[in-house]
Amino acid sequence: MRDEALERAALAFGIREGLERGEFEPYFQPQVDNKTNQIVGFEALVRWNHPELGLLSASQFVPAAENAHLIEEIDDLMFEVICRATTTLDKLGLPHATVSINISTARLMNSELVNRLLSAVDMVGVDPTRICIELLESTLLNDTMDSAINNIRSLAEAGFGIELDDFGTGHAAISSLRNFPISRIKIDRTFVSGIDVDTSLPAVTETLIDLGNNFGVKVLVEGVENNAERKFFENTMCDQIQGYFVGRPMPLGELSVWVQDWREAYPLAKVA
Repeated sequence: MRDEALERAALAFGIREGLERGEFEPYFQPQVDNKTNQIVGFEALVRWNHPELGLLSASQFVPAAENAHLIEEIDDLMFEVICRATTTLDKLGLPHATVSINISTARLMNSELVNRLLSAVDMVGVDPTRICIELLESTLLNDTMDSAINNIRSLAEAGFGIELDDFGTGHAAISSLRNFPISRIKIDRTFVSGIDVDTSLPAVTETLIDLGNNFGVKVLVEGVENNAERKFFENTMCDQIQGYFVGRPMPLGELSVWVQDWREAYPLAKVA
């Protein structure tokens, strides 16, 4: 227990230093229209370029950041960076592409959240509709989080997109769509992986897709990893796809090459 405590303390200290040295950055995973191949947006995933441990994903350091009360500082940094990243997307010919980012539950409860996010987009000069806030169903289920729920509604009123991540894995899919200003649902990869060969998956996954369509929200499926899975979703009412088939998370500087490669391999298609 002592060793674990020392390890957590060392990691927390490293996070503070990493923030000062600019070691945290977002990686962007692309999202495309399922019918036309148009690039519609990116999910921003925070990464830590650790000087000794290499590239760390969020799961490897977020718990330590939360315990050290540094998660909001990381969130603030990432939000500002992705707002500025829209300028790069514009230069790549993607003036309408959105960027999605997960906001920690702790930050969602902050009474200053809405004003701080609006100040950030104003400072950069980006339209709030270009930025999407990803939520988990567990956030919406907690009756004690009135401040977070009020913030969610205020963010939607300000123009930010509100997305429900890992859709289908929680307990309140229908009530969330009824009671909150959700603009897009992201169907979890557990309902996608192997869907071309698993006879039990299509009925469940297509039901989730239909649910989103019936509520008038965009439907994106995560975890599309191969052409067979992509082909399956071409015959559904799914709007958008994300996954290794489309592209892996990448630093901002690599987007230009990916955009060019994608456009050459998958030209825009007309919808019949």
